[in-house]
Amino acid sequence: MADSGCFIQFPHPGGEHQPDPFIFGDRFLYSNCKQAKRPNLRNLERGSVIAFGSKKRHGWVLDTVLVVADSFNYLAADTHTALEGHVPDAFLHVTGGPLAENDATETLRLYRGATPDNPVDGMFSFFPADTAEDNIGFERPSIELPADCFTPALAQGYKKNHLPPETLHELWHSIVQQVLDADLLLGTSASMPELRDS
Repeated sequence: MADSGCFIQFPHPGGEHQPDPFIFGDRFLYSNCKQAKRPNLRNLERGSVIAFGSKKRHGWVLDTVLVVADSFNYLAADTHTALEGHVPDAFLHVTGGPLAENDATETLRLYRGATPDNPVDGMFSFFPADTAEDNIGFERPSIELPADCFTPALAQGYKKNHLPPETLHELWHSIVQQVLDADLLLGTSASMPELRDS
């Protein structure tokens, strides 16, 4: 196991100009959200767990869990050159382009998520999912975790806790179980969206 890691509760803001985290392709990617103004988001250890979600009237609901497998720094202005070969072309198109235009002076960090085939300490990245039979939406699951590392009313900013690996593992398993208890599945990959000419 890793020596330590972080658990981060990360409210996902609406109206983003590019998807972050990026859940399409063979692994999840977290590349920039809040990093420019929050330098400590650029030094997360392997095995850290990031729970992306949002505060709703009935509680804090989960969008995505990213378990950090590896990461490296890159200059936003040089996104295409720095990340080519490390990320899908669709990522470079929908995320890399806006980054290069809007955050040209920033050094950011690309985090690549663990997968079921290559987990970190048994943990992998996932999103709540449902079967495609009905082809209708579903309510995202509400998540409850110990108060010392999780704030149900957190709507902005983020909450970061440096924790030993066994505690991170317990938190990850608790989130997994709550998703399954909501009669949902663990989505671990999503089909790459079709690129369109703008």
